[in-house]
Amino acid sequence: MAKRKSKKGQSDFLEVFFPEENRELPPLKHLRLDSFEREILHNLHMELSRGESYVLLSPGLMVLRPKEPSDLIESLREEEDFLTQVKRFIMQDLVLNTAILEGNSYFIEQNYYLTIARLIPMAPGTYEVKIYTNTRVDLLSHYSDKIYLGRDQISFVEEKKQLGIPYLLDCVKREYERLRLEARDRLRTPRRFHSTLMNEIEELVQEISENTEEYLTIVPPNIDECTSSTEELGHINSRNRTMKHLLIELADSIQEYDNLLRTHNETDYAHYLTKYKKDVVNLINLFSIKMIPAVSRRINRDI
Repeated sequence: MAKRKSKKGQSDFLEVFFPEENRELPPLKHLRLDSFEREILHNLHMELSRGESYVLLSPGLMVLRPKEPSDLIESLREEEDFLTQVKRFIMQDLVLNTAILEGNSYFIEQNYYLTIARLIPMAPGTYEVKIYTNTRVDLLSHYSDKIYLGRDQISFVEEKKQLGIPYLLDCVKREYERLRLEARDRLRTPRRFHSTLMNEIEELVQEISENTEEYLTIVPPNIDECTSSTEELGHINSRNRTMKHLLIELADSIQEYDNLLRTHNETDYAHYLTKYKKDVVNLINLFSIKMIPAVSRRINRDI
C-alpha cells in the first residue's frame, strides 16, 4: 500500500512509525479491568518518537506537544481506530505481563492515574515502551519533571515469551553500560564512579549476566501451557528466586551508591542511577508478583 503524502510531499509520520506491513495487532483479550486499571486506560497518553523529539498525544488522541502539529491532525483523524487499539494493546501487556502498574500504584494514584506510554521503534513491529506519570498541571508546563515508572517491550509480530524477562535482563546489562559511559559527562568528579560501591554494582551485573543464559534455557515460553514435570517446575522456581535475590542485592547496592552521590551533590548523575534502580525493582516485582506465583499455580494445578 502506498504511503500517504503530506502537502509537502513527505511520507505520513504515522505511516512511517507504524508501517503498514506490521500493523496486524494480535487479537486483544477480553480483559476485566478493575477500577484502578480502568482509570489508567482512560488517562493513558501516548508519546511517539519523531526524529530527536516526541509527539505527545492526549487520551483522546489530540496532539499536546509540539504546539503546532498541523501536519499531524489529518493523520490522527484517519488513524484513530488503530491508535485506540494500540493503546488497549499496551494496557493489556502492562496488566498481564509486567509489574509496573502494581509496583508504582501509589505514584499513579497520586497523579490521578495520568500515565504516559512513550513508544520507541526497536525492530519492525516491535517497540520499547517507557512508562511515566506526571501531574496534570505539570504535563505541559514542566514536562521534564515527569516521573519514570519503568520500561516494557511490545510486539505486533511476535508473542511475548517468558513475561518479557529476556528483554528486561538484557536491559540490566545494557543500561549499566550506558551509566558507565554517562559518568564521564555527568559526574562533576568522575573518580567517584570508581568507588567500592560501583565495583559491587559491576560485579553483580556481571553475575546476573552469567546466570541469565542458563536461566532462560529452563523457563518455558508460557508457564500456564507448559508440560514440565512438578520436579522441573520446582527447579524453575528455585532459579527464579536465585535471579530475584541477585537483583535485590543489585538494587541495594544501587541505592547505597545513589545516597553517596547525593551526599556529594552529584544529583545529575544520581537521577540516572535512580531510573536504573527503578528498572531493577520492576524486574524484582515481576518475579515476585507474576513469575514465581505462576509457577506455583502450575505446580498445584492438578491437586
